[in-house]
Amino acid sequence: MIGGERRGPVWRRSADGRLKPAQEADIADIWAEQKRIQLKEAIDDQKRRALKKQRRKERGLFGLKRPAVQTQAAPGQHEIEIRLSLPKLRLARHVIGWLRRVMAAMKNNRPVVFVALVVAVLLIGVVGLKMLGKDGGRRADSGKHLGKTSVLGTNQSEKPDYDTVLPLGKTIDQLGGWGRVSPPDRDPVFAYSDTLGGVHIVVSEQPLPSDFASDIPGKLASVAKQFSASKKLSNTDGSAVYVGTAANGSQSVVASKKGLLILIRSSGVLANELWADYIYALE
Repeated sequence: MIGGERRGPVWRRSADGRLKPAQEADIADIWAEQKRIQLKEAIDDQKRRALKKQRRKERGLFGLKRPAVQTQAAPGQHEIEIRLSLPKLRLARHVIGWLRRVMAAMKNNRPVVFVALVVAVLLIGVVGLKMLGKDGGRRADSGKHLGKTSVLGTNQSEKPDYDTVLPLGKTIDQLGGWGRVSPPDRDPVFAYSDTLGGVHIVVSEQPLPSDFASDIPGKLASVAKQFSASKKLSNTDGSAVYVGTAANGSQSVVASKKGLLILIRSSGVLANELWADYIYALE
């Protein structure tokens, strides 16, 4: 009796399916109900796994369609035919079909295939011979210039119109020719390439500027300072030679001879005696 009203008993279904008053439910029934729910969940989970496994088998390798599987029916039983239908790979099918057609054509036209192969081999041979010929021509042209090293990146269409000096016993042709290294709107400066002590050098020559006339030694020292050539060498003829060495091992040489301002750039370090002898031998 609650609030003047009388309610009937509350019923619940036990594990064996019978209805009982709620107050009569015991621990055994509650555990039985829990076991039933767990068993049902386990069966459902097993079904889901089996279905996923079956779908993986149906897809096959890389999703390719598996061929239809036929089973031979036993006497008295119906024949069962299983056909798996999956999305087709159209590109793979077309490629395979094209390859089959090509192979069939080659099989049916063996003489044509043989002739095509012979022509291909001949064409490859002709192209190879032409390439070898061009390479041989380039090597022959390069061989003609052995011993000559020109000043790269210079204008070699001009020649100096003033008197110049060269190493004793060498001609300008042996040195690769003159090359202008000054812009067209500036006073002409020409250079040549040479080798000293196994090191490549570039020697540029230009007439002494007009303002050198009053003090050649002082002006020469000033130019040497601009090129960081701080080492002063005394040549046997009394002229001064300035040498500077950069951090990368290249050297700059500043000198003057026979009315010319001579600037030399080397790709490596040379002994001071070699520099002095080279300047002295310029005639």
